[in-house]
Amino acid sequence: MRTIYSVLRKSAAIFLFGSLAAVSAASISLNPVEQSVQVGQEATIQINMDFSGDPTIGGGIDILFDDFTNGTELTFVSYEAADIGDPGLRRDPDVESDKLNSIGITAFDGLPEQALVGTIKFIANDMGEYTLTPTESTGVAGGFFALVDTGQPVVEQNPDLFGATITVVPLPAALWLLGVGLFGL
Repeated sequence: MRTIYSVLRKSAAIFLFGSLAAVSAASISLNPVEQSVQVGQEATIQINMDFSGDPTIGGGIDILFDDFTNGTELTFVSYEAADIGDPGLRRDPDVESDKLNSIGITAFDGLPEQALVGTIKFIANDMGEYTLTPTESTGVAGGFFALVDTGQPVVEQNPDLFGATITVVPLPAALWLLGVGLFGL
């Protein structure tokens, strides 16, 4: 009987600590996760990092435009880096037709555990649903995030990556009819 109780107690402890570890997993997320804008409006996406309990010196990501070509359905307007990390080691992305390549942030003494990395803006040109997906960077040295120096060799971090969807909807019919009416005058 005592053995069963001991096994159950150990199992509960493993489950509890395993659950706590999952909660503190490092992540990079795009926010808002879903947003709806009208044709001609601006869509704004924030890149956030959360390395709570898993401090990092930095790294890099790419943002893939999964189902649109830049300049057709959504036009990339700007990327504004947040004021975190070492400005000399911060990297604004190269704008390519299918991604923002190599957004990088670094501070050798460690970055804040939770922070805004930067803000991306697009203009919506055509109706549809468009997905933005963060991935490991192909252009930042190392292409991964690394733990704050522990006196050991560099330990690679693989944060969970969460994307976003922008849905572009038509202008309301009343505005369209007003435009047609004004054009008729």
